[in-house]
Amino acid sequence: MNKRFLTLRYIGLFAVLYFVLMFIVGLVIQTLEITPPSMSNILVIVGSVLLINALFLRREKRPPSRNEYLGLVAGATLADFALEMYGLQYVTAPIQWGTIILVTLGHTLLFAVGFFPRRRNSNEPSAA
Repeated sequence: MNKRFLTLRYIGLFAVLYFVLMFIVGLVIQTLEITPPSMSNILVIVGSVLLINALFLRREKRPPSRNEYLGLVAGATLADFALEMYGLQYVTAPIQWGTIILVTLGHTLLFAVGFFPRRRNSNEPSAA
């Protein structure tokens, strides 16, 4: 399969998983009428990244290449930003773009760490 389509498939899976998990967390928070913990979004991001990374490793039987890694991080950042913008339509306060940019950069750092390809052991045969 073409690597570009492979990366897009995993970005799409990430976006769907991230949206579903955020929806479930939001539903639980509203149903239980509790104040949402500030870490809930970060936990959902970390969980989504780890699941997609594990799925990639399991299906492809290799870590992502450099281009796939960069595509995964960029795609996950765009999906996260799109979901954040979608959520902002329900906020009545003025939008603070500086805060949004800082949050997006922080999430990008989480994506970069989470999708980072593991190193090969010196005992493993190389794919080349």
